[in-house]
Amino acid sequence: MFFTELGIRPQDHFLGAGSGTHAVQTCRVMTAFEPLAAALAPDVVVVVGDVNSMLACALVTAKWGYRWRTWKRACAAGTGQCPRRSTGSLPTGMSD
Repeated sequence: MFFTELGIRPQDHFLGAGSGTHAVQTCRVMTAFEPLAAALAPDVVVVVGDVNSMLACALVTAKWGYRWRTWKRACAAGTGQCPRRSTGSLPTGMSD
């Protein structure tokens, strides 16, 4: 439902990090995302998710030197309008 509400297609990859403390969830996302990013060598990564997911993916992409965008940044580049719930100040400020 989340993707439908935002008007975007479903994710290419589901990391299955589940819930937990901020540290546990961030660690699970990083652990699942790093080998995926290394295998795909993307031109750009668009992160749709909560602040923990955005932070985790930002750290991995920064390490590998990939460009990345949060949904908020990618959305603003197109129409200037983004759903409020997709924001995260620290990871959003870190994106290209």
